[in-house]
Amino acid sequence: MSFDRSPRGNRPSSVDPQYWDTVLDHHEKKQYKDVIRGIIRYVNPELANKTGNADKTKFSIPHGSAMVHLEIGDEMFKVNAPFLDTSAANKIPLFRQVAQINFSPLNLARIVIDNDQLAFSYQCPLELAEPYKMYEVFREICIYADSYDDEFIRKFGAKWIQEPVVEKYSAAEIDKSWNKIQEYIKEAQAYIEYFENKRNFGFCWDVLNITLMKIEYFAEPQGLYRNELEKTMAFLQGNASVTDRVNRGKEFLKKLQSYNREEFESDMYKIQSFIPYKYRSTLENIRSNFEESYSTAKKERDSGDHIGATFSLQYIFMKLFFYNNVNTEYADPLVHALELASGKPWHEASAHLWKAMEIVMTGNFQNGNAGKKKGFFRFLFGK
Repeated sequence: MSFDRSPRGNRPSSVDPQYWDTVLDHHEKKQYKDVIRGIIRYVNPELANKTGNADKTKFSIPHGSAMVHLEIGDEMFKVNAPFLDTSAANKIPLFRQVAQINFSPLNLARIVIDNDQLAFSYQCPLELAEPYKMYEVFREICIYADSYDDEFIRKFGAKWIQEPVVEKYSAAEIDKSWNKIQEYIKEAQAYIEYFENKRNFGFCWDVLNITLMKIEYFAEPQGLYRNELEKTMAFLQGNASVTDRVNRGKEFLKKLQSYNREEFESDMYKIQSFIPYKYRSTLENIRSNFEESYSTAKKERDSGDHIGATFSLQYIFMKLFFYNNVNTEYADPLVHALELASGKPWHEASAHLWKAMEIVMTGNFQNGNAGKKKGFFRFLFGK
C-alpha cells in the first residue's frame, strides 16, 4: 500500500515529562494549589505565565472553540468551560444527546446548561485534586468540547459562544489533502475488492484501518470530519463481527469519497489547544505497544506470509501516529521505512518495515544520544 509523509511534518509533544514527578511531589506534600499549577506547567511550560492571573489562582486557557476557566480557591477547585449557545438550537434532540454524553463517555466532568449556554463543569474539594484525576478532567473537557461543538452546530443549530482560535490551512494544502484522500480511498477499494474475492476479510479489515489512519496522518482534519473518522475507527476496533466491521468501513469510505467539499474545507485547520488529543510517546511505551505486532510479524515473515507481515507492520506504525504525538527521533525512522515500503512488492515492503521494527524493539537507540541516533539511521537505511 502507498504511503506519503505528512506535508506538515512531525507532530512532537509540548508535554514536559520530567515535570510530572514535581506534580506528584506537590501532592505528596499536600501542596494542592501547586498540583493544579504544576499540571498546567507539565502540559506546556509557557501556559501558566500566559493564561494565569497575578497570584496564579485563576486561569483562562483557550482550547478550540472553548475557553477553559480554572479557579483555585482555598478549599475548592472549579473548572468551567462554556462552549455553545443553544438559544436558537433545536433543543429537544440536542439536550437528549447531552444527557447521553453525561452518562457516557464523560466520567468526571459534566455538561451543564445555564441561560441557554452549554458548559463543561467540574468541581471538587482542593484536597481531592489528585494529579492523575485532574489531568483526566482537563482531558475530558478539552477532547469532548472539541469533538461535539461542530456536531451540535451542524445537526442542531447551536452556535459558538466565541469564535474558535484556529489556524486555517492554505487553499493549496486543502486541495492536496482532498486529492490524496481520494487516491487513498480508490486504492483501498481496489485492495478490498481483491481480498473479498479471496474471502480474506481480515486483510480487508487491515486495509480499512490503515487507510483511515493514513488519511488522519496526511490531512490532519478537525471538526465533524475528524469526529466521524474517529467513530468509524472505534467501530473497526470493536467487538462486532469482522464482516460487519468491514461493511461499516466500506460504507464510510464511500461517504468520504462523496463528502461535501465545502464542509471538508471548513474542517481543515489547526486548533489552539490546552490538552492535546493525542498522547505523548516514549521509546518504552512504543516498544510496549509494538510487542504483539513484533511477534506476529515475525511469525508471518518466517512462514513466508509477506502480505500479512506488511499489513501487521503498517498497521502498528500508523496506529502509533494516530493515537500519539511522536517526537522526531522516533517518528522519522518509521516514516522513512513506510516511504521505502510504499508501492513495493510485498516481500520488499515487509523487509523495509521489518528492519525498522527490529531495531526499535531490539536496538540500543536512545532518546537524545546523537551518536546512537546517527547509527540508527545507518543501520536502517545504509546511510
